[in-house]
Formats: sequence, structure tokens, C-alpha cells
Amino acid sequence: MHNLVRRTFIISGVVIGIIVAIPILGFFLPKLVITNGVDKYEGEQRDYAEYAYKGARQLIGRGEYFFTPALRVVSVEPTATISTYGGTEVCDKVYVSDELNLFRPLSQPYLATVQGFTFFGIPSSKFEVYCISGAVRVSDGIL
Repeated sequence: MHNLVRRTFIISGVVIGIIVAIPILGFFLPKLVITNGVDKYEGEQRDYAEYAYKGARQLIGRGEYFFTPALRVVSVEPTATISTYGGTEVCDKVYVSDELNLFRPLSQPYLATVQGFTFFGIPSSKFEVYCISGAVRVSDGIL
């Protein structure tokens, strides 16, 4: 009888441990495995990729951060103009330092796409980041 109770407590502890470990693993796995994608770009495309990553992260904010723990810049494409809700804009500079509020001129405007990932690295929202106005458009997904 004593062994049966002990075995039941051990099995219950293992099951509870697995139930607790799975959501924690699902949240932290994308953060550990998925890179931000900025490193594959060079020069001003890298500056814009970093700007796009930060813009998408700010759009997500603290509340939705739990559901989208990882982001990756999947494309940075040169573009002539960007069609926005209020008309057409030309992007000509990006932030290079939030602390100093510095801008760097661009030789051409860019449109970046940032992919969001939810638990266990499952793709979720895609964000299009364009222009210095900080406009970020959710092109699909949960947000």
C-alpha cells in the first residue's frame, strides 16, 4: 500500500512537470532558435532591417508579446514609393539610434517584411514596415 501511494505521487509529479514544461518550452523555443534575420543584410539594408524589426516589435507591444515571442526580418526590398492609407510617401531616412534620436539618410526607400512566430515557432502575423513615419501594417495573421 505504501509503495502504491509513493508511486502515485511520483507519477503525478512527472505528469504535472510535463504539463508545466510544455508551455514554457513552447514560449522560449522560438526565442532561442529563431534569429531576428538582420545579420543577413549589409549596409543600409541592414540599418533598415533593424529599423523594421524594432518597428514590428513596438507594434506588438507588451500584451501581445506573450503570443508572438519571436520575429524575423524576411525581406528588405528597394521600392520607389510606398502606397499608404493617406496617399503615397517616399522614404528617405531611418533611425539608427533610439537613444540619440539620430537619422541616417537612405540612398533609396525600402519596404521590409517581418514575420512573427508564436508558440513552438509557428508562423503567425506578417508585418510590412515602411517609411520614417513609423508606419507598420499587419499584412496577415492574428494581430
